[in-house]
Amino acid sequence: MNITNIKTFLSIAYCDSITHAANALYVSQPTVSARLQQLEEELGVTLINRRKGMRSVELTPQGKAFIAIAERWVALDAETNQFQSQNASMLLSIACPDSLNNFMLNRFFYDLSSRDPSVRLNVRTHQSPEIFSLVDSREVDVGFAFLLSRYSNILCRPLFSEEMTLVCSAAGEWPDDPIRPDQLNPEHELYLAWMQEFRHWHDNWWNPKVPPFVQVDLAPMFTLYMKNPLCWAICPVSVAKGFVRSGVPIRIRKLSKPIPDRVCYILMNRSTMDIDLPVLKLFNERLDAFLAAQEDIRIISGETD
Repeated sequence: MNITNIKTFLSIAYCDSITHAANALYVSQPTVSARLQQLEEELGVTLINRRKGMRSVELTPQGKAFIAIAERWVALDAETNQFQSQNASMLLSIACPDSLNNFMLNRFFYDLSSRDPSVRLNVRTHQSPEIFSLVDSREVDVGFAFLLSRYSNILCRPLFSEEMTLVCSAAGEWPDDPIRPDQLNPEHELYLAWMQEFRHWHDNWWNPKVPPFVQVDLAPMFTLYMKNPLCWAICPVSVAKGFVRSGVPIRIRKLSKPIPDRVCYILMNRSTMDIDLPVLKLFNERLDAFLAAQEDIRIISGETD
């Protein structure tokens, strides 16, 4: 299948216009239309409805379904090109949740690449459920997640745990002593559902029917709201200290009632483990050394599931 035609289809879908797609690709509109027709003929389906007078394109159900396939095809094409141009044994694709990428492992990835220029990392950010799927399909070599999910092709082991802590706006007045959960107003909370155990703990203390001040799915979104003196949030200690390093106006406080620790799992496909890749051995050795140097986490020793 012609990768140029697939990229042209994606450009049409993203631009919502054949004209805009042609401009983005620096080709003529007839060229874009011809590429689209070739792709449709090869697939045996209509991807875009063509109607006179329409300024924007209308994807058919098959066209909408094909977007995800086309994106994977383009990603695989890029990886294939990297494989051909570089030493493939030193390529490593990794998927992590946002909070791990931004507040802890970003330093590890930087150190690994800096110390070993031959290592080529492709670091992606996804939610934990998506990461299991990516490892299962071998779209990534290594994954990190904050939940367990049963996949027969995935080897999953607990890597480390870290404390959850309370962060409060530095503009507010907060006691130095451990704060009871019932002293916190849930209507001023910045909420992120870090993991299932945290959700259960949270719902035990605050009525889940009472909406928080704001609910987000990315930790950096907390930072703007922390200017409000009433706002507070619960987050992993690595995230809290990352906020402090970045100059976010917060105070870190203890809660009087313990919160379940956040556990991080490392994931690999069984078939990937069967391949003797030097980069995987190096990655694991450097990761173990990096985690051992972290003060705020507890290394978990155990067998792989």
